[in-house]
Amino acid sequence: MTSRPKVAGWPIAAVGLLLCALANGEETPRYWPTFSDELRSGGNGPLMVLIDGGGRFQMGCVSGVRCVLNEPVHEVVIGRPFAMSVYEITQGDFKLFVEQTGYVTDGERPDIQWPIGKKPIPRVLHDRLGRSSRHCLGFAADDAQVLTEHNVDEHLRLWTWRNPGFEQTDQYPVVCVSWADAKEYVKWLAAETGRPYRLPSEAEWEYAARAGPLPMENYADPSSWYDRNNPELRRRSLLAFWRPVGGNGPNVFGLYDIGSGVSEWTEDCWNRSFRGAPVDGSAWIAGNCRRRVLRDTHDWRPPPWHEFRLPVSIHSSGNATGMRVAASPIY
Repeated sequence: MTSRPKVAGWPIAAVGLLLCALANGEETPRYWPTFSDELRSGGNGPLMVLIDGGGRFQMGCVSGVRCVLNEPVHEVVIGRPFAMSVYEITQGDFKLFVEQTGYVTDGERPDIQWPIGKKPIPRVLHDRLGRSSRHCLGFAADDAQVLTEHNVDEHLRLWTWRNPGFEQTDQYPVVCVSWADAKEYVKWLAAETGRPYRLPSEAEWEYAARAGPLPMENYADPSSWYDRNNPELRRRSLLAFWRPVGGNGPNVFGLYDIGSGVSEWTEDCWNRSFRGAPVDGSAWIAGNCRRRVLRDTHDWRPPPWHEFRLPVSIHSSGNATGMRVAASPIY
């Protein structure tokens, strides 16, 4: 019996499962080294793709648009290879974790006592909502028809990953996942597989998200990204968060939906600027660690979404907040 081939310290369980669309102008398909680890309890972990180390990129507000919390632009060198999940972690992936462990998410035990899915959350609770640290907030799919940037508060409800406010299957990205929930998932995944699974660093995430083709590249024309004065375009943009994984991509690294899917957690503590940030691709574990960096955050202002970042409490989430996992090599 021959042993499994290895690439940069990785056992490759599947090679060439990802096919680049011919729309990218390539006459031949592109393949990537991918693998999926077996779980000790049965089944397989998420499909992963290897990303080589040594790559350089400019991190931060390269576009010159929305340069508030993502400056200064600085060069980062990815110090070592890593793997990232091809897709966002799905409802089916997360369900297996919960069934094996009995884990209860932060969104299922909110600080505010209000029925899940009931709307609206009364004004009298809004102050408490701002002070609470454990919840999953969002609006229902039906609200997308009437939602504007000025009436979001009037449509906020509480949700959970089991009941996120829209219909879904096991192939949808799991949402209503807090940073603390995501950390419990990767801890379980590492124990099940023996591989050091983790959340990606913010630098790894941006490096992966910048590997084009990007969803929006015409920075000079913000209306080409998102016309918030057009109700139909706004509705379609909001509903696009809630769709099965794999709807957009793959990019150059073989990743789907990065920069165009649900928001994704990173390992990094929150800092208001990139001054003093690591330049080797590692996570920044300094600053306000009660808040962590959420990337691919879609809000009412224009993109570029692959550059925008937000601080979020480690026990809070929204019904467009999910995750993508990374893993370090085993030498």
